[in-house]
Amino acid sequence: QLTAALYGDHAIVGHVFRGYNNPFGKRPTASYKWTQLTLTKLRSAVALVGKPPRFIVEVGSFAGGSALVLGRYAKELGTGAAGTHAPPVLCIDTWLGDTNMALGRVESKLMDKRWGQPTLYHQFLTNLVAANLT
Repeated sequence: QLTAALYGDHAIVGHVFRGYNNPFGKRPTASYKWTQLTLTKLRSAVALVGKPPRFIVEVGSFAGGSALVLGRYAKELGTGAAGTHAPPVLCIDTWLGDTNMALGRVESKLMDKRWGQPTLYHQFLTNLVAANLT
């Protein structure tokens, strides 16, 4: 929806999952348990606002833990009253990790550097594809 609104109905620039072939053979993982976001907390927060979101933005997606929660919630909203649609979820990150990760001090397995670059983005995509949130 967002891609069509920004670039037209035939644009493919925003379809990051289309044709994704998992070049590093990543497997879905929930090993990085940093997120505190749960469906229960999200539903409670939205209830306080009084109306569901029409667009969801996440800044700092990393391996996708909270993106999975947001995506499931968006899907849940899309199965509501007739004519309702799941709001798009836009995830923003560099997928480069923080300084300690870049230096190999923490989470080196998750960073899984190849040719000097972390493969976090591929882990993120793999996790979302496995959860059917594309």
